[in-house]
Amino acid sequence: MSTWGATNFRVRPPPVAANCQNQTVVLNAMGNGSLNVAGLDNGSSDDYTTSVTVDTGDALPAGWAANDIGSNAAGNAYSFDPCTSSGGEFTVTGAGNNAVSTTTDNVAFASQTLCGDGMITAKIESVTPNGYGGLMMRESSAAGSKQVAIFSNLTNVLRHERRTATNGPKTVQAFYRPFPIWLRLQRMGVWVFAYYSTTGTSFNYVHAVYAPMDNCVEIGLASFTYLPNAQTETVFSNVSVSGSAALAGNGVPDFVQQETEQAGLQAGLFPNPTSDVFTLAFPKALPVEATATLRNQIGQVVAQRQLKPGDVTTEWNVSALPSGLYLMEVRQEGLKPQVLRVVKSQ
Repeated sequence: MSTWGATNFRVRPPPVAANCQNQTVVLNAMGNGSLNVAGLDNGSSDDYTTSVTVDTGDALPAGWAANDIGSNAAGNAYSFDPCTSSGGEFTVTGAGNNAVSTTTDNVAFASQTLCGDGMITAKIESVTPNGYGGLMMRESSAAGSKQVAIFSNLTNVLRHERRTATNGPKTVQAFYRPFPIWLRLQRMGVWVFAYYSTTGTSFNYVHAVYAPMDNCVEIGLASFTYLPNAQTETVFSNVSVSGSAALAGNGVPDFVQQETEQAGLQAGLFPNPTSDVFTLAFPKALPVEATATLRNQIGQVVAQRQLKPGDVTTEWNVSALPSGLYLMEVRQEGLKPQVLRVVKSQ
């Protein structure tokens, strides 16, 4: 008969998940965030579980500022979501009643500083149906400052605004264009050009404004309502800014293709292409006489003009010319000729 000796057993209970510290990770405007793992175990050596919540946050990217211009009874709001396939979306909510008037200037404006020539392009993803969203260039964020803007409400109406004198009257125009989903504002010297697109690849000319402003201006995204005590939320995607003191890019406008560049001329052509009339424009009044010559592709002169001191713009009617590529040569004494390409469409 066998005898079993006594044996002591210690039974260890199954591990119990310890209480731990939950955390929320807030992503910055670049889509990055950090998790602080120190202290997550709450001092326990046992297994533990924790919950991590990821929040996209709403901070605007570096270089962007929120500007409440004029009155906004219901309150303006600004946010940026970096986690989208388009590289991030801005949401600008405007409570300013910016009705069609020569004096109103009430908008929510997310902007950055642009010095010299440059351009902003954006796609409007959505607009609540009690206002407009769009692009704006202003001499400052003060109400009544010089400004040029183009707005859409995702119908076939484009609203173009301009104020060319500080605290002066504001001019508002309506342009009817099909599906103006993409907008663009472009600055060259004292001229600001507005464009729209349905696809984001090919932009169509809308309007040009002679708008002398300081070298450095505010350029960005704007939203406003036309109803009292209301708000309009506009969502922008594919936002890009180019210029000498902006995010990136060379700031060369697409409405003028320059073969040479020198400080004396820097002329521009708009609209380009054109079916009937285009304008030759200079960033400032000509100090002396100049000669403008329009040639066809084989170099034959089809039109020529003498430009006088003080000229800023001159219109050219090319409706009778065959479609194709033409070259505009501008000569001024003491400077290299400037050659611009213009396309005559059907």
